[in-house]
Amino acid sequence: MNGLLEFAVEAHGGLSRWRELTSITARLSLGGSVLATTGWESVLEDVAITIDTRVERASLAPFTGSDRRGIFMADRVAIETDRGELLHERFDPRLGFKDHSVEVAWDALQAAYFIGCSLWTALTVPFLLTKPGFQIEELERESPGNGDGCSPGSGQVLVRRTGPARQRRLGQADACSAK
Repeated sequence: MNGLLEFAVEAHGGLSRWRELTSITARLSLGGSVLATTGWESVLEDVAITIDTRVERASLAPFTGSDRRGIFMADRVAIETDRGELLHERFDPRLGFKDHSVEVAWDALQAAYFIGCSLWTALTVPFLLTKPGFQIEELERESPGNGDGCSPGSGQVLVRRTGPARQRRLGQADACSAK
């Protein structure tokens, strides 16, 4: 682990504490242009998300109804009742976005995948980046930078996916946003 990643991990409570956790639950309200454009503007108003800290899995409730929840995994997405009865599911859910643009409305399973993947990643970084297959570099600080927030001099970090192609089986999943 490089110094920058070590600093970030320690600032978030340390790797040993992280390894003690099995799940995180957060109650939140979020929005944004992607959700609005795809027809899901208010889906994240006062919801609870529970993530598994060890594998790529998240549960979001309520989702599409007060008695329903969305389930996200790397290889499967589903909508269930709050009693666990399966209503809809899709295997290999990333394929649901093939040749799809953000300007087109998503179905509920696409929304569950995008939201679950995004929130799982957001809640597991920086610890996710300590796993094999990630290379972290701090970009050189040159003055003045071009102001784009991504060029050298902007104080940004470059994350490279260096490992094999993303695994599909639960328990071997890497971050959905790391390609």
